[in-house]
Amino acid sequence: MNSCTHLTAAASLCILIYSSCAPSNSPTPQLETPTTNQWKYSSTRPKTIRPQWWRDFNDPILNQLLANLSKSNLSLQASLARLEQARAQLGIVQSQLRPTLDAQSGILRSRSSDDEAVPFVSNPLTQYQASLQTSWEIDLWSRLKRQVQAGEADLATATAQTNDLALSLQAQTTQTYLNLRFLEEDRELLTKMQQSLQSTLDLVTHQVNGGRGTQADLSRAQAEVRRIEAEIARAESPIARLQNALAVLTGRSPSQFHLTPRPTPEKLPTLTPRTPLEVLSHRPDLAVAIARLTAANARVGVAHANFYPKLTLLGSSGFSSLSADSFLQWSSRTFSLGPSLSLPLFQGGRLKSELATRQAEQKEALLNYQQASLQAFREIEDTLATLNSLNLESRAQTAARKSTENTVEITANQFESGRINALVLNQAQRDLLQDQRRALAIRRLQFENSVTLIKVLGGGTRLQGK
Repeated sequence: MNSCTHLTAAASLCILIYSSCAPSNSPTPQLETPTTNQWKYSSTRPKTIRPQWWRDFNDPILNQLLANLSKSNLSLQASLARLEQARAQLGIVQSQLRPTLDAQSGILRSRSSDDEAVPFVSNPLTQYQASLQTSWEIDLWSRLKRQVQAGEADLATATAQTNDLALSLQAQTTQTYLNLRFLEEDRELLTKMQQSLQSTLDLVTHQVNGGRGTQADLSRAQAEVRRIEAEIARAESPIARLQNALAVLTGRSPSQFHLTPRPTPEKLPTLTPRTPLEVLSHRPDLAVAIARLTAANARVGVAHANFYPKLTLLGSSGFSSLSADSFLQWSSRTFSLGPSLSLPLFQGGRLKSELATRQAEQKEALLNYQQASLQAFREIEDTLATLNSLNLESRAQTAARKSTENTVEITANQFESGRINALVLNQAQRDLLQDQRRALAIRRLQFENSVTLIKVLGGGTRLQGK
């Protein structure tokens, strides 16, 4: 029996003995999925959200802002850079599955002490060397495979995080833009009311000059006009802040960004909620939680594999000579080839502690996923409940506004005929303005929560991991 056979037999015996002493793999935790397909505040059938869902608002300026967002938002660009880092890191991990090959060459000039000099060998001497060296770890216990799985899960995590950020920024930009348009419409309501109050003031002034009115009526009419002017001035600040926010979201300087006023969207987007099972597959934050759990599972496998021996195939081939003339001759060739076995006999408890750490991380990742799922379903139910309440409130407010419009029309006729004074008319006009603004505020909340519902349902945009 030759030495190679002895080595192989000894290695096999060590592996068998050590394998029986290593801890067994822990089971992969199972994800629980909801059993219901219905929501508390919605029982309609699911409908797919298209990728560019914001086009449902039919606003070309909003479409352009969202196009600029994907190209110019600095936070999103930073997230894409992190995604590239994860992809490159996966390539590093995958390279461990393949053999390595290194080339080495050199000329070494050395001198030994006279006491250590070898007879018939020149001192000092020059040694010429050139070689190729290879190394390949045999993945007996899937340690490297598990590392690759963890790297793939890390890439999936980075992809899902980028998706999550992109969806959040899309929703934030859309809501900011819509709020801007609603504030502009609110300012327009104030402007129209100012014109109406100014007309009343002009009429009261004419009556006083004609001896049919009082100075008190004139003062009240003047005060109403000044109050509405103050409200118009106060409305400018939030409009400017929203424009500045849109500028930063799209990667531009606020001083170089301006949007001209446009009407608010006419109709709410048509949206049907997804089923709970579909939410699990569409929400990017849940995809992040699942990817992190997958990575934690894989790293538990790596920690288990670290208890087992590592078998590496080593080899080298080249030339070595003390003479430049014979350096590349066949007689100067060298080579070595053989397996290398590494056994972790005593690590001071490091491997057990590392395994316990990875198992705790696995448990944490599972609990985080379960918590994220519960939070997702709560957000959807909250948004559906809010939209349901807003729909009821909108109908009631619309009816109230129509009644107030009739009141203003009747009061205006009475004022023109001289049966009431300007104070009564101004109060009716004020009531109408408040009803109009309340209706506009409810409509704004309906649009805002419709965008929120799209966001909490997972949107429609997806990046694909390469």
